[in-house]
Amino acid sequence: MKQFKPTRDMIKVSETVFECMASVETINPIVRGYQQKILDYEKYCYDKKWIERGLHTYQEWISDPEHAYLMSDADFTHYLKRCNEERKKANLHVRDENYCPLLTAENLLTKANKLLIDVMEPIAGLSYDMLLGSGGKCLENLAEAVSLNLRLLAPYCKNRYTSCEVPHA
Repeated sequence: MKQFKPTRDMIKVSETVFECMASVETINPIVRGYQQKILDYEKYCYDKKWIERGLHTYQEWISDPEHAYLMSDADFTHYLKRCNEERKKANLHVRDENYCPLLTAENLLTKANKLLIDVMEPIAGLSYDMLLGSGGKCLENLAEAVSLNLRLLAPYCKNRYTSCEVPHA
């Protein structure tokens, strides 16, 4: 694509995607760290409904932050309170006290990825809807499209993201 000349919008959106990726990568270990610390200390049990269905026992506790939704409402409320306390200690700021900084950063990245696909549609010939509707591998296809677009646009970005190791979205 020697004749490719990106628009300002293409460059700006790709820079936004890179910034969002960096934000997620920076925030992730902090949030996952304090979530894990809280789970290890508090040892929240699975909600009674999961135990009654035979999926867990009373002797088990939730050890993975991805499974926090399996605790009782009361425990989850306490868990969120503790996470918010740790978020403040880590000096992570959010618009709303009920927001998780990692989920907020991941949401912004998702939106930026969509904008990238949208702005690159005339070049790539793929829309966001086409990628999401591409069957069982839609998320993989979306990640690959984002990665390929970023590889194309990286040399034009102000921070010169020229590495061949453009992370997958």
